[in-house]
Parts: sequence; C-alpha cells; structure tokens
Amino acid sequence: MNRRRALALVTALILTSLNPYFGYSDVGTLDNVGTLDFRAHTFADNGIVELSGDWLIFWEQLLSPDELEGRTLERLHLDSDGVFRMPSTWNSWEIDGNAVGGFGYATFVSELLLPPEMERFALWIPNASTAYRLWLEDELVARNGVPGTSPDESRPRYIVHTASHRIEELPVRVVLQVSNYHHRRGGMWRAIKLGTPEQIRLLDVQETTYDLLLLGSFIALGLFNLFLHVSQRSQIKLHVGRSPVPAVERVPLLLAITFFAMTARVLVTGQILATRLFPALPWAFQLKTEYLSAMVVLALFALIAGAAYRHVVPRVVVRGILVFVAVNGLIALLFPPLVYSRIVTSYNIIKSIVLLALSVRFTVWLLRGNKEGWPMVGAILIFFLITLGETLHYREVVLSRDFAPVGFI
Repeated sequence: MNRRRALALVTALILTSLNPYFGYSDVGTLDNVGTLDFRAHTFADNGIVELSGDWLIFWEQLLSPDELEGRTLERLHLDSDGVFRMPSTWNSWEIDGNAVGGFGYATFVSELLLPPEMERFALWIPNASTAYRLWLEDELVARNGVPGTSPDESRPRYIVHTASHRIEELPVRVVLQVSNYHHRRGGMWRAIKLGTPEQIRLLDVQETTYDLLLLGSFIALGLFNLFLHVSQRSQIKLHVGRSPVPAVERVPLLLAITFFAMTARVLVTGQILATRLFPALPWAFQLKTEYLSAMVVLALFALIAGAAYRHVVPRVVVRGILVFVAVNGLIALLFPPLVYSRIVTSYNIIKSIVLLALSVRFTVWLLRGNKEGWPMVGAILIFFLITLGETLHYREVVLSRDFAPVGFI
C-alpha cells in the first residue's frame, strides 16, 4: 500500500509538471526585430506560447510608454542599444565589447502580433531580478518592487503575477522596465507566457497546485517522522529503561526536521506561496530562507548518514560537513543576499565533491557484500543530481523551475 501511495504521489507530480495542455509553442517569428509574431498560432489547439525572442533594449534608461509614444518600432530600433534575447540575464550582454555585469537597469520593448479574432489575452509573469514594471500599450499591468537607477532608488521583490488585456488594435506594444542592484544576476531570466485568459488562469492554478502538493507532502512526511520519533523514544524508555536515545534512533527526528526545512523552501520558490500569505514579506527574507533551507538539508543529511551508517561515515567527516555548512550559513544569515548569491556556485561545487566522495565510499562498502548500502547510494546520487541542477541554474546554463523538492520526495 505504501508503494502504491508513493507511486500515486510521484505520478501526480509528473502529471502536474508535464501536462500537455500547457505545452509551450516556440512559433514566435521575428519578421522584424522586436516583433513577436503569433498570428499563425491557434491558441485553442496549441496552447500557451512564451514571449521568447529578440527584444529591443535601452540600456540605463527607464522609459515609459508615454516617452515612446509616436515612435514606430523601426525608429525605436535605431534609437535602441541593440537587441536582447529574452528570457535571459544581462550579465554577459555587451556594449562596445564589454559585458555590462549584473548591476544596472534597462527598458525592453517588443510588439505582439496576434490572431485577428483574438479579443483578449493574458500573461503569466514570473519574477525578474530584482524589480520590474510591465506595460501593455499604456496600461501598467504588473510590477515587482520598485525599479530604479541606483541601489537607493530601487526596491527588490519577488512575486508571480498574472495579467489580462483587451486588444484594441494590433500590434500590442509591450514595455518592460527592469533594474537590479541586489543580486548577482539581473534581468528577466524566466519567460513570460501568453495565452487566453482561461489558459493562463489554469496555468496559474496548475503551478499553485504543484507547489501545494509538494507543501502538503513535506508537512505530512515531517509529521509522520516526528510521531515515529516520539513513539520510538517512548518504547525505548518503557522497555529498556534508559533516557538517552541511541544515535540511530534519532534518524526519524532528523528526517522530520529535513522535511520541515523543505517545506520552508517550497514556500519561497516556484509560485512563492509565502507572498500570497504575507504580501509584505521582505525580499531578503525570501532569499535567505531559500539558501539556508538547502544548507540545513545538507547538514541533516550528513547527520543521518553518520547516525545510520557509523562504520561507513566517520564522525570527522560529519563534523567537517557541519563546519562547512555553518560557515556558509553564517555568511548567508549575516550578509545581504547579494554576497551569498556570488558564492553559492562555489558552495554547490564543494557540496557535489563531498557527495561524490560519500557515494564512492558507500559503493565500495556495497561491493564488499553490504547490501544495506543500496538506499544510501541511491539517495546520495539523487542529492548529487539535485545539486548539479542547482549549480547549472545558478550559473545560468539551465534556467528552470526548482526541481529539488521532487528529488527529495
């Protein structure tokens, strides 16, 4: 029965994340630079599209629709600083052969060509790094924080928005202001998605349901292991008559804390459900919770391995991992998110090396005939793949949703 429930849970997670109804089409063509042409796209049959392509960029300018009024797209192209491939961070984008880096501000402009029978569309808008305003024609439809021309003027914020717009005439001009002074990378690094209002509403429900399913799973797993720990401790006191709990008996408690840490991570990633419960939640708190929860999981993983496999994982290894986590945790806790965003890749590389070393040690132990090493070899390899995915994400090689929670389940 437990296997059936686990299979049902994994199947549900896969279905919610790979629902074909929300298959994204890459049909946008660039007949003119800065134009995304979806006239040949049938939204009812082919679903949602991503606003991916070459947008015009005005570097170190925060322009409003009023300031762009009266200028054709061709004129704007001549006045712009070039084109920018969306979605992407602007760290490596160059002006006069020099990369602009993570700090700065810019205005992005694109025009949408949509099917003539389409009367209204909607957008699903992820967070930008680290503040933005978005207009459709002259209507401000979404904003995150306060974009500014300096650290003092800007206010970072992460929240996921949806917006609906009635089409008065085509093309529809999109104006996006973005600024960043508080994180290592800047720009709109996840794609804005466009569809019918019903499709975007269902997409938002799907994404929220996915996170709620993860949230409920981690809470349930945490409570189960917490109750198991209390029950085991009561049995030990009753039958053995001693209060101290053996190290291996602490594993359920450590697992419970691990799952509660993952609960916190789910709340501040993905759909960022925490901002729906607490709209004024500080941006720095979100980032620090994301970073610290991952560190807590690594520390607890080391403690679990050391408690359950004392002959394989020496205490000195466990202590070394705990010191490593503590140092990084203090940096993340005491300094602004910008500081840790610059070293998180190094942290993940070192963590990957540690996990590979543990995997080799357990594999050797397994080859010597200790079949109980199989679960840990599998767990460590999954943990390594999660860490590899995070590393590629933070290095902007693969910018995607956070799949770490699914891996831990």
